[in-house]
Amino acid sequence: MKLPRRRRRQDPQALHRLQALDGGQTEAAVEPAPEPAPKSDDRPAHPHRRRRILLAIWTTTVVVVAGLLLLLVLPTRAWLSQRGAIASAERRLAVLQEENAKLSARVAALQTPEEVERVAREQYNLAHPGEKVLSVLPAPALTNLPSGWPFPLVNEIVAARSAPPPRPPPPSG
Repeated sequence: MKLPRRRRRQDPQALHRLQALDGGQTEAAVEPAPEPAPKSDDRPAHPHRRRRILLAIWTTTVVVVAGLLLLLVLPTRAWLSQRGAIASAERRLAVLQEENAKLSARVAALQTPEEVERVAREQYNLAHPGEKVLSVLPAPALTNLPSGWPFPLVNEIVAARSAPPPRPPPPSG
């Protein structure tokens, strides 16, 4: 006698327990007890089916999270780095435009004869015919002062004034 199909899907351990209770009789000798017909809404889900559903949910979740990482995080990092590069380039552009404006003003000023004459006199020591150019040198530094009370202080003042001016810090940017 064959068992109904539903009976074959039972847990094998339950069958072994059932056989042990019946005194080791074979499956053919054991008559199945009639089972009540399950109601349509009380039917429990099959355990393997639950596992498959949970596995599908977890797999879908992992794929969605990985997709969000690829679509949101990586482009966001690139967007932030590009935004920083754009800000840096805009700062450099502003500095260059300012320098261009200064140089344009300088070019416009050098187009006048008065400015050309002033530059020729100051930088190249040129003069009109008949004029004499005199160079005035700075006074020599005080040296060989006695070692009495006010003179060391005077030496420090002279040394401080004769030292070259400190360089301004380079512009950052």
